[in-house]
Amino acid sequence: QGLGGHGGYYESLAHHLAPEGTVVVALDLRGHGYSEGRRGDIDRFDRYLEDVDVAIAWGQSCWPDKPLILLGESMGASIAIQYIARYRSAINNVQPAPIAGLVLISPVLRPAIRPTIREAARYVRSLLLAPSHPSIPVTGREELGCRDQDFNDRLRADPLFVRLVSVRFLNNLTKWLWQTRRKASSVQLPLLVLQGKQDYVAHPAGTAAFLRQVPIENQRLVTFPEAYHCLLYDPDTPSVVKTLTSWLLEEVSVSVGEAAS
Repeated sequence: QGLGGHGGYYESLAHHLAPEGTVVVALDLRGHGYSEGRRGDIDRFDRYLEDVDVAIAWGQSCWPDKPLILLGESMGASIAIQYIARYRSAINNVQPAPIAGLVLISPVLRPAIRPTIREAARYVRSLLLAPSHPSIPVTGREELGCRDQDFNDRLRADPLFVRLVSVRFLNNLTKWLWQTRRKASSVQLPLLVLQGKQDYVAHPAGTAAFLRQVPIENQRLVTFPEAYHCLLYDPDTPSVVKTLTSWLLEEVSVSVGEAAS
C-alpha cells in the first residue's frame, strides 16, 4: 500500500481480478487503516515485513493451492522488494511461502516531490522538538498523484487515511528506500512493473536504475503514456488491469506447469 493508505483501496482491483480466479489479499500495515499501532510513526521499517508475513500466512491457509504473487504499490513496492530479499536469505529452519512472482505498481524508489521552504522549516522544527510526533502533512498534493477527481475527493474524506507522519518516519523511509535500491540482485523471480509516464511522485530514473540491476531476464516494464502515479484510479486503469490480468494468467500457468513437472 502507498504512504498513508490502506487495504480498502484495493477492493476495486479485487473485483476486476476475481472473475479470472485471482484472490486479492490486501493488508493494513501497522498504524494504517484498521490495524493497531501508532499512526504516522514507526521506529523501524522492517517491522512492516512482519505484517506482510501475517497476510501471506493467512492467505496461504485460506487458498493453499493458489500460486502466490506479491504486489507492492508506491511505497509498498519497496516493502515488497525487501520482503523478497528476506525471503531469499531466509534461515534454513524457516520455510517461507512459495512466491511465484512480483508486481510493482508505480514503485517509489526515488521520490520526485521536493519539499517547499515552509515544509523544510517544519521538518527542521519537528526534528529538533519532537522527531517521533506525527506533524508532517503527507496530503495536499493529491492532483499530482491522481487525475481522477472522484478518488481525490474520496481520499480527502477518508477518516482512515494517515495525514501526518513524524520526522522519524520520513528519515526511516529515506533510509529504507536507499536500502531497497541495493536489493535489486535479490529479485530473481518473474517481475512486472507498471508505471505512468506522467508520474510526478516516483522518479522514473530510480525505477530504471533498479531494473538495470535486476539479474533476471523475465522482467517486464509497461508504461502508460498519459497515466499519473495512482494507476489503480486513473482513466487508464482498464488498460492497467488488462495488462496485469494477462501477466498473472501467463505466470500462473507457468507456475502450475513447473509444479506439475
